[in-house]
Amino acid sequence: MLISANLKTMVTNPKADSVVSVEPFDCRSWTAHAPSTGSQEAPLPEFGRAADVQRLFGIKRGTLYNLIAEGKVKSVSMRRKGNVHGCRLIFLPSVRAYLHSLMNNGGIE
Repeated sequence: MLISANLKTMVTNPKADSVVSVEPFDCRSWTAHAPSTGSQEAPLPEFGRAADVQRLFGIKRGTLYNLIAEGKVKSVSMRRKGNVHGCRLIFLPSVRAYLHSLMNNGGIE
């Protein structure tokens, strides 16, 4: 087994005299995906973080927090009693409902 300069692992099969290139696995870049149900649209998880909203819907963090402040999108802040920092989770069906309401009103709020 040889490791090349570009961090690809080269695996040699002595029986077939072939070389296979294998990418190293980086768990930090792994994301979970919903199992394929045969439909075109995978089911949304119930809650997500701001980065998930941006990835799924293209809504930037600042806009998302404005929508939360206006009450158009639902969210919950998880933190322990007495802590300053926590984790804000966004209710993803409320984001989808907000976008559907924009579509039904012709993009006018």
